[in-house]
Amino acid sequence: MTLEQILTIDAIVNQGSFKAAADFLHKSQPSISMAIKKLEEEYQVILFSRDEYRPSLTNEGRIFYEKAKSVLKEYRELEVMAHQMTRGEEVELRISIDAVSPVSLILKFLKQFFSAHPNTRLQLSFEVLNGTIERLIDAEVDFAITPMDGRANWVIEALALTKTIMIPVMHADLIKEKKITDLVLKEYTQIILADSSRHTPRMSTGILEGGKSITLSEISFKKEKIG
Repeated sequence: MTLEQILTIDAIVNQGSFKAAADFLHKSQPSISMAIKKLEEEYQVILFSRDEYRPSLTNEGRIFYEKAKSVLKEYRELEVMAHQMTRGEEVELRISIDAVSPVSLILKFLKQFFSAHPNTRLQLSFEVLNGTIERLIDAEVDFAITPMDGRANWVIEALALTKTIMIPVMHADLIKEKKITDLVLKEYTQIILADSSRHTPRMSTGILEGGKSITLSEISFKKEKIG
């Protein structure tokens, strides 16, 4: 069995006849007929019924063709990818985003980019603190979008995109008629988002030292816990 034979079956089914398939594939009709005959002889199965004016798939032919379509789908996707490489287009972009990054702004930019590059696949992951850049250093992603404050010692090429302001928040019912001071805040439990790094030193930021705390690994849980 060859890819050419599978492409021939697909052309016959979609074009409606051996002659039309030959014209579509820019081949002679005898060569089309011979390709199918050899395939049928190889596996001792009749794929097309020739009893009528237009060839039609036999029951075995329909089963064979259904499977062949998945092979052709993979082949055509591979062909598209090869053409992308020829044009110098990225086949896939892997991006790691820190949880405190302006996600809505980043996603808006990515939507514009991938609208112009529909054949480029996107692999997006969300990390926390050193976990974001660790993925970049380990070559698990191509780009990392993360705050760089306090991490200037990383040997990477960096470009400032925007500024993010960290604003501490707490449930309003907890501090009614109280003046907010560090001493008052230490009475309450801090919800901390854990650094997602695996083998580099973990870091923390914006934490009130000496206070009670709960550490979570998921930012959505943190919002729920505060609310």
